[in-house]
Amino acid sequence: MAVARAQRDGASAQAQAVAGTGARADELLEGFGLTDAAGRSVSSYSGGMRRRLDLAASLVGRPDVIFLDEPTTALDATVQVRILELLRRLQEAPHKHMGLSRQS
Repeated sequence: MAVARAQRDGASAQAQAVAGTGARADELLEGFGLTDAAGRSVSSYSGGMRRRLDLAASLVGRPDVIFLDEPTTALDATVQVRILELLRRLQEAPHKHMGLSRQS
């Protein structure tokens, strides 16, 4: 009985998470400056765009803990500042923890 309830509760949580994924994806595409490219094939993205998409995809599920290894590698200076500011705002949310490695 407890196993069936846990499975049902888990399935319900997953369904709720998937239901909000579209809005979250749109929010992240905008935050990472990819809204205009959203309808294009990823194969047409530049290296920096792919890097930003990779970062955005890692945040869709709103993880409580995330480790990022040099998240601004291959991004131009303007985009680096934008991404670091976005990550700073995400880290300030309650109960969110972020590990970040970066070379200066």
